[in-house]
Amino acid sequence: MVAGDHPLHIAGKLASILKSNELWFGNLLDLNDTQECDHFLDTVIPEFPRLIEGGAAYSAYLPVVREMVRSHTYVSSWCEYLPDRADGKLSMWGRYADDCAGVGIVADSSPFLPSAIKPANLGFHVFSSRVDYVKKQDVVAHAKDVIDRLSRVHMFPVPVPEALAAAVVVAVKAVCVKHDGWFEEEEIRFLHFGGVPGLSKPEALRHSGGRQFFALGLQSYPDAQFDFSPARILKKVVIGPKGDKAARAAEVRRMLDAHGLRHVEIVISGIPYR
Repeated sequence: MVAGDHPLHIAGKLASILKSNELWFGNLLDLNDTQECDHFLDTVIPEFPRLIEGGAAYSAYLPVVREMVRSHTYVSSWCEYLPDRADGKLSMWGRYADDCAGVGIVADSSPFLPSAIKPANLGFHVFSSRVDYVKKQDVVAHAKDVIDRLSRVHMFPVPVPEALAAAVVVAVKAVCVKHDGWFEEEEIRFLHFGGVPGLSKPEALRHSGGRQFFALGLQSYPDAQFDFSPARILKKVVIGPKGDKAARAAEVRRMLDAHGLRHVEIVISGIPYR
């Protein structure tokens, strides 16, 4: 979401994203979501030996992997946007868009599907994952389900014991588990894990306001068959349901056209603000 209350201000923010051709991912340590990540693992770690055969031998790895995940994970958080919700949803505007007077960017996330990523050619690893919303009493059962259904194919450069793979999978999945009370967000997270073994390409890191970010280049990566250029992934701009919507729509339209993005649709939200 891009927040703001003046049409030129909002269009300018969108233009700055397009001009930089970068999408910045925040470090997990700078987000309050580390608390929920810790809650998930604090509950699961004592139970891990009973979740998978041989788990006792590798349960000690979980605290170590947890610290690696916490310090080396970069996140860009989005909301799921479905065709039957043409103008977004109330929780989207109420939580993220500056009193409903901003705009929402709708992007195609299919290039981020784990099956579409070839990190060896890409030079870094980035992918999407839905956030799971889990009640406190269901945390251990959810971890067991994660272990049972997630394949470890292509996760590791060499074969590793199944229980060790499960420990890594659970620690990584913790980044995308939140309390059931936040379910209305329907969050999708784009994730980058730093320090992927065997990849020598240096990370594109940026610094601002004392914080560190991973910068994903909004471009095509032909060798990896991975295209995240704006012309490929930008589908719509949704105008928030408050303020001078027509003026914001007109200015955003001019900005998009100036960047050769005439195919990008503009939708004015009809969701009533409350």
